[in-house]
Amino acid sequence: MSASNDGILTRDQLSAAALGNDDWLDVSLKAANSAVIADRHGFTALHLAALHGRLPCIKLLIERYKLSLDLASHYGWTPLHLALDSKTGPRAPECVRYLLERGAKVNVQSKSGVTPLHQAAKEGRQDCITLLLEAGADVHAKDAQDQTPFDLCKIWSHKACARFLRYKMWEKDKDDLSQEMKKMEKLKKDIIASEKETLSRIKEDQEIIQHLHFCEWLDKKGLPERLKESARSQTEISSKQSQCRKGTTKQSKKPLSLKTPKIQSKRGDLPLTCPHKGKAQSCTCHSCTEENHSHGKMGLRRWNPSVNPSRPPVAEISRDIQDVPSIHPGMNEDLGSYVLLSKNEHGRPRINTISGKAVSPVPNLPYEIIEKSFFPDSVPHKRLLSPKDFISNHILDVPRKQPPSKAQRPVSEMSYHLQQRVDTNYLKITNNFLPFQQGP
Repeated sequence: MSASNDGILTRDQLSAAALGNDDWLDVSLKAANSAVIADRHGFTALHLAALHGRLPCIKLLIERYKLSLDLASHYGWTPLHLALDSKTGPRAPECVRYLLERGAKVNVQSKSGVTPLHQAAKEGRQDCITLLLEAGADVHAKDAQDQTPFDLCKIWSHKACARFLRYKMWEKDKDDLSQEMKKMEKLKKDIIASEKETLSRIKEDQEIIQHLHFCEWLDKKGLPERLKESARSQTEISSKQSQCRKGTTKQSKKPLSLKTPKIQSKRGDLPLTCPHKGKAQSCTCHSCTEENHSHGKMGLRRWNPSVNPSRPPVAEISRDIQDVPSIHPGMNEDLGSYVLLSKNEHGRPRINTISGKAVSPVPNLPYEIIEKSFFPDSVPHKRLLSPKDFISNHILDVPRKQPPSKAQRPVSEMSYHLQQRVDTNYLKITNNFLPFQQGP
């Protein structure tokens, strides 16, 4: 095939795709033995069909002639990039939707780092932006000029798209933070489970060393030997009590019900704390109310429902005490005895356990959040948090314009209007600001 014939076939394919004539495009492809020819910029019929929003031609080239959805030009432009151009017009959403459904890469970048989301943000196509985000487009992607799609919306004054992208960026940041916090909680549980034996062994060694120091001090003071035995027995008792406390906290999940002791009287069983003997069944005092409520008698009222003004109201009103579960379980547990937190040479958090192991991978969180999660007791709780990029300035350091000189300072018109006669000297001063217009 000669070069002239190649040029004619290329021109026919590109013209048919740009005009949206799928029959002409089919004939041109059959004449070229199903070979899709590109021009000097690397654009094929698929690129021009996407650029002008010709969906029938796009379907013909992809479904029948099996062209790649991510076929790039010499500059890295794919059909998905070109389908978001201004030349596509109102046909852009259907072309973008078709390409995404067929499996086009949503985060593909050109040689200048531009993604399809950058292109949609530049053109202000909010409907296409929604389709790209639903397909998994990276809202924080940056091009070669270090600009995000949100930055391009601001540059090209697409306010609605900028607000929408800002919300999606905030939503993505919150989802990422939630996922990293879950990883952080899992990491804390793993550290406690793996370093529990090491911590108990370290505590036992510390108790032995402390006892030896105490014995040396007793020998220096010349005190009797029985104090050493009493100190050792007290250490063993305290260790056993701590183990018993740990065992009871694991076994006892239900709170113990505290019952008020009762005494036997001639009038029946009355609570010891009730001052109204013989009237416990109808008493509404605080002690009787608490006693009956602990036994499940919900028939007693907590306050006086009477509308009689002469009847005194109940002075003490109480409510049921409910155990409210914590929103972030395990967040208040201090791991200062288990881990050592520091920063590496790049300023990233570095976590080491008490056994000397380096924890990896570290959650992708700021150092302050990891520190607060590990050591909630040592980090001060601030009531009001100012933005990180906020820097206070003194009023004298605020940049201001140079005050105008006396020649540039306008003169008030009040004295002019209060003049009973025209003053020539005053007119000379205010000539630049209040020109005197003489009548006809």
